[in-house]
This record gives sequence, C-alpha cells and structure tokens, in this order.
Amino acid sequence: MNRLVLVLAALAALQIVMITTCLGPAESASTQGAVVITQPFAALQDVDIHALEVTESDGTAVKLARGAEKDGAPGAFGLVDKGNYPAKQTEVDNLMGALKKLSTGRVATRQEKSFTALEVADQNFNRHVIAKKKDGTVLADFFLGSGKKGGSIFFRRAGGDVAQHATGVETWEFSASSSSWVDSQFTEIPVDEVTLLTLERSEGTLRLEKSERVKVVEPQTPPKEGEQQETEVIWTETTAVPPRIADNSKVEALLASLGRIYIAEPVGQGEKPEQGFEKPSARATLQKKDGSTIVLSIGAKREKENDWFIKKSGFDWVATVRSYTVEDVFQKKSDALQADKKDETPVPDSGHEGHDHKK
Repeated sequence: MNRLVLVLAALAALQIVMITTCLGPAESASTQGAVVITQPFAALQDVDIHALEVTESDGTAVKLARGAEKDGAPGAFGLVDKGNYPAKQTEVDNLMGALKKLSTGRVATRQEKSFTALEVADQNFNRHVIAKKKDGTVLADFFLGSGKKGGSIFFRRAGGDVAQHATGVETWEFSASSSSWVDSQFTEIPVDEVTLLTLERSEGTLRLEKSERVKVVEPQTPPKEGEQQETEVIWTETTAVPPRIADNSKVEALLASLGRIYIAEPVGQGEKPEQGFEKPSARATLQKKDGSTIVLSIGAKREKENDWFIKKSGFDWVATVRSYTVEDVFQKKSDALQADKKDETPVPDSGHEGHDHKK
C-alpha cells in the first residue's frame, strides 16, 4: 500500500513538471487562479494632474504643465520646453482618457533580462509616461512597450519587477512630438471677412482693396420695379500705377491661404533677436469688415530646418512655417494675381458692315 502511494505521488509530481515545462512561466501563473484585469489609473482625476511627461525610445520627450488658475478653474496645459506654448485641449483629454482606460492583467515576465525585449526596461522602452500633482507627488510612472515582434502591448511600473500584458491603449496614444500637442492651424480668418490686404516684402508693397459694384449682365436689361440689381466683389490693386483690378478668384485663393496657415513647429513665448522680427522678411496685414486687423509677420529663416519664424498679433507665442508657405503666400507676385490673358488671335473678317467689298 505504501509503495502504491509513493508511485502515485511520483506520477503527480512528474505531471506538474511536464505542465510547467510546456506552458511556460506566464501561462503557469494563470493556472493558479483567474487572471485579474485592473485599470491602475482609472481613479485619477484630471484636475489633480498638474504635470505630464512622455518620452519615446529615441529620446524625444515632451513636458507639459498647467498654467495659473483662472476664475477658480484649473489652468490650461502648455509645453514647458516651448515657453508654455498652449497645448491643444483635445490632445490633453485624449491622453487623460488613455491613462484611465489602460488595463493590465496577465504577467508577461518577472525576469529583468526580458524587460528589454518587451521594451519596458529602464533604458530600453517604447514609451515612458509620468504624471504628477502640483506638489510633485507622482501619480503615475510607467513604461509601455510593444515587444520586438509587435502585436502586443506590455506594461511595467517604474521600479517594478514584473511586466504585464496591457490592453485598452496603443503606444502611439502617448506622443512625445511637440507638434502633435499643439494646434497646427495658426490662423483662422474667413475670406469674406477681409476687406483690405497689405503685403509688405523686399520686392515692394502690395495692397488689395475690396469693393462692390453692380454686376454687368449681358444682354443688359433694366431691372424690374422692386428688383435689386446683382452686385459682384471687386479687388483692386491700389499700389499699382495706375490702380488695376485683380483676378477675384486668385485674390480669394491668397486670402484663403493666409486664413489657414499651418505651423511646422511651436517655438516659444516672446521674441528673440535671432528670430529676425526687428526687420521682418515679410508682413501681411488683414483688415476685417468689423474694423479689426490681424498682422502676420515672417522673421528669419532657419536654413537647417528649411522653415521661417512666424508670429501674429494678439498671440504671445512664436512658431515656424515651411518655406513653401512663405514663398507661395507672403512673397506672392502682384502679376500672379492678374487674370490670365485670353487668346487675342484676331477674328477672321466676316464681310459685314464697316468693310468694302468688291462687286
């Protein structure tokens, strides 16, 4: 009887060893009980988060911090390394949401040497995310990785000795690119709001003034009683000698470009001498029908980045725009705003009145 007990015990031990060997450490852990899925940051309150920092694998990093409170409401986030350039609120909300929906569960590994392969090691990671309170208390500090093979997301707390499988988020939701955190659209000026445009640049000043006139309709017929005559917009280049009418569609295309300028990169708050605004390379002044004006100034060029510094009135921060924006918009030639020349080939003589004919 004792021998039978010993044989059965030996067989049971052998079975445990075989299961462990076949399934591996992660699967073995799950066989010890149901895997508990948790959301470690679900209870975080947005108002408690005062600072955010995201670092990517190549060392690119972005730091955000709240500004001063206004009327009792929490301050808006700005990019610390860019002179607190305003962060886009929707991007902040997206990151807050990603923090809360991040879920962790099954253990991936407890072996420190495996953290690198999963991209959650201290010096080898895909993302490193930190959130702090106003007093510096750390609310979240963790690494996210996708592994060398991809397809899975892994999570490890900073200083932690276990890496877990993560769900509910993707690494790209935690971006360290400063450009992705700001509103890329620098201007928003409706074309029909502009009544006067002045472009100042090295080749001279271009001034375009908007007016309206009764639209000429062929054949001309007198309007009926009570009927309003149709009008059309006219843009006149008043700096030309003599003044000349510009092509309406080309002027509106230029205004549309000025009204929707997109930045290359946020720079910072306030002007610096090297940005070249003391002697702007170009300046656009747009007067609106309510009497207000918007001034857009182009400073110096950054040769390496192939972009130019830009600022606008009423906004304390400087950004850059691509060279093609400066060339196609701010350096627009006045002749390029004229109507395309029509084919002036003479019409063949039709033999009607006004000509002599042989009989």
